[in-house]
Amino acid sequence: TLESIQSPGDDYESSITVVHVWNSTHNIFAMMKEAWNQTIAIYYNQQGSLAAAFIMCMSPIVFSLTAYRVVMFIFALFFLFAACYFVNSFLVKRFKMDKHYSFFIFCLFVFTAIYFNMNSEELLYWFNGSSYYFLTFSVFLIFVSLLNELCLENSKTDIIRTILLCLMAIFIALNNLAMSIMCLVTLFFALIYSLRSKEKASKEIVIVLAVFSGFLLVNLLAPGYRVKISTLDTEMGTEQIGAVSTMIQSFELSLKELVKIYLKLSPLPIVMLLSTPILIVALRISNFKGYKPVLIAAATLLIYIAQYPPIVMVYGQRFLPRITNIRFLTAQIWFILNYINVAASIINTKIYDRFGFNEKNKARLLYGVLVVFAFLNIGLIAK
Repeated sequence: TLESIQSPGDDYESSITVVHVWNSTHNIFAMMKEAWNQTIAIYYNQQGSLAAAFIMCMSPIVFSLTAYRVVMFIFALFFLFAACYFVNSFLVKRFKMDKHYSFFIFCLFVFTAIYFNMNSEELLYWFNGSSYYFLTFSVFLIFVSLLNELCLENSKTDIIRTILLCLMAIFIALNNLAMSIMCLVTLFFALIYSLRSKEKASKEIVIVLAVFSGFLLVNLLAPGYRVKISTLDTEMGTEQIGAVSTMIQSFELSLKELVKIYLKLSPLPIVMLLSTPILIVALRISNFKGYKPVLIAAATLLIYIAQYPPIVMVYGQRFLPRITNIRFLTAQIWFILNYINVAASIINTKIYDRFGFNEKNKARLLYGVLVVFAFLNIGLIAK
């Protein structure tokens, strides 16, 4: 519970002057002005994530511990909404999956996120860490869901979706760089997909990408990053590495953590494997044929890896729970989409249909193939 957890020092550090202003004036506008002044100071002395910094300066601890608890509960509720929206957007709207199976996947994902994350304290009980990563990840879930719907539905509501996407693009671009770069790569792949498919939403995506890139540039050009890196070099004795070395280490670390930590410690892959017969029935009902599984797997893997370079360049390969939490959650959502897409692609291949089996035997065949694949993967993890 929150009573047993001491609020970390930077919760107080980022909002201490705001507390003084609130206690002396009880004026919300004066408090917000001081929070903005602190945000600008952070921009020039620490980092360029203006949106995240402003939220951290407006910490609910300014008001009371009760307000702190309420806000953390709201963050959790917002994550539930974002996860539900994500599952509905991809599984129900794009894959045309049965709502009962989609609800099962939603529950499985939320259960995994809450009970198997890398560090519950930094995910659910620490305002600065949660607002900087967990809240941003929740916004990212809604962002990619709206991108998906933008490609699916060509209607007047595209204007509304485009505006919402632009607002969320600004928020994510002015946030932690791990999520910002991952979102940028997601936008590039969405644009490529839109240009190559019949789902025409390329103009809207270009607009969102332009807005995102402009505000990301504001983030990247912050003088505070140079100050922060030099301070870390002095205090922690870290050595900065070049761009090539950063990319190599990012690929190695991301794949190592994906296989040996994020999929190994998660119940989601094994539960989805065991529930494959249910998935097959849901796919038959939905008539979803799958879409280029190798390309989708490669794209989502690159999106997952994209969050590593900003952290590796500054902190190296240190284990930071607040960051590994988001890497863990990202691995789960891409696994869900890829597993369903691969299963749909397999059961709709000509080779699969040529066996002449009835549906029950075909299900057994696919299940057997996936079980063999799972044991091979477990053997790889064990090594």
